[in-house]
Amino acid sequence: MAKKTKKISRVATTKRVTTSSSSATNMNSTSAPMTESHMTFNQLLAAFILFTVLTIVVLFLANLFFPASIVLGNHMVSMMGALLISSLTLSLIAVGATPLIESGSEAINIKLSNGQWMGIYWVINILAIWGIGRLAEEIGLGLSSWLVAVILGTVINFFQGMIIVFIVSRLADRSA
Repeated sequence: MAKKTKKISRVATTKRVTTSSSSATNMNSTSAPMTESHMTFNQLLAAFILFTVLTIVVLFLANLFFPASIVLGNHMVSMMGALLISSLTLSLIAVGATPLIESGSEAINIKLSNGQWMGIYWVINILAIWGIGRLAEEIGLGLSSWLVAVILGTVINFFQGMIIVFIVSRLADRSA
């Protein structure tokens, strides 16, 4: 009788494991898997191009209105070269961080809200702008203070958020 009980418990255990794995599969198929929320290559490319254009416009206007706080160009890099290099660098950092953040949030099983994404990118933009400003000799973007990096990061973050909403909705509509 003891042998029968062991066999039944093994069968029951096997059924529970099978049932739980099939229900996990069903749960993943009914709920939206996190991998579908990843940005596609086309979305990342569009974000990179639009972020670069946005950053060029914001930095140019900031230099135009606040020339004592934001300096573009130096003895090695022209104003247009500084605009292009710093904008490409900031865009590369911002767009390059997207897959890393998505992978990290997936690894710890967290779905980030829009506000959390904006907060993460706010920090990334500020640190990237500050870092680019620290390399003023090579890149050509000079900042008078860390506060200028915070203000520029905030302004750029706001417009980047609008761009991402546009890109995700526009390219999602095309694929649907």
